[in-house]
Amino acid sequence: MDAALKRDSIKWAIALVIILLAAFAARVFWLDRHPLWWDEGLNVYFAHQTPAALLEETRITHDANPLVYRLAMGGWKELIGSSAFTLRLFSVFLGTSAVALTWAIGCWLTSRKTALIATLFVALSPMQVHYSRETKGYAFALACALLSTYAWGRKLGYLDLGLPDLGGLVARLGWWTVYVLSTTAALGAHYYLGLLVLWQGLWVLGCAGLALARKSAPRREILTRLGLWLL
Repeated sequence: MDAALKRDSIKWAIALVIILLAAFAARVFWLDRHPLWWDEGLNVYFAHQTPAALLEETRITHDANPLVYRLAMGGWKELIGSSAFTLRLFSVFLGTSAVALTWAIGCWLTSRKTALIATLFVALSPMQVHYSRETKGYAFALACALLSTYAWGRKLGYLDLGLPDLGGLVARLGWWTVYVLSTTAALGAHYYLGLLVLWQGLWVLGCAGLALARKSAPRREILTRLGLWLL
């Protein structure tokens, strides 16, 4: 039985790796075929600034775009370089990471078969491929939003207001850190990700109200979980 389960797990792992490789190939192929266009060039310009200069330039130009993606791309530029290929490669890796996170969330919420189908759709979606090939914040925002959702629902147990065993205080603090940072980064990449936080908040409030009404958990436990999220 153990051998059969192991073989089955290996088959799923191989299928996932193939999809991830296909996703990466679709995003990286002929990545620098076209020069940077206006919006990309604007992001690159801001990414070349120091944080203080970036804030000042944003104020002077009345630019309304969030700053986190540009700061992150500035760090990437320092590590990898500033050619069109290397700058776009940041989005390629983020887009491929979003594919992997789709698998993780799919396995958590449904089955591995359904998760694999969803992963394949995200891997080869023309829209996903397109925005994972630009120096814009969409792939960054998506990857951060998916990571936020996974940490919030799967590891911190907020989808059902449960209290999963994370292996102790250190693990809980670690996943809280992942959740806070990924959510902040998502908001700092695209304002529409405020809807993600709104949805999470409404879900938590709804679950808390339902649990209190049904008395399905100790009142103190429910209010503690609610208070932690509100913080």
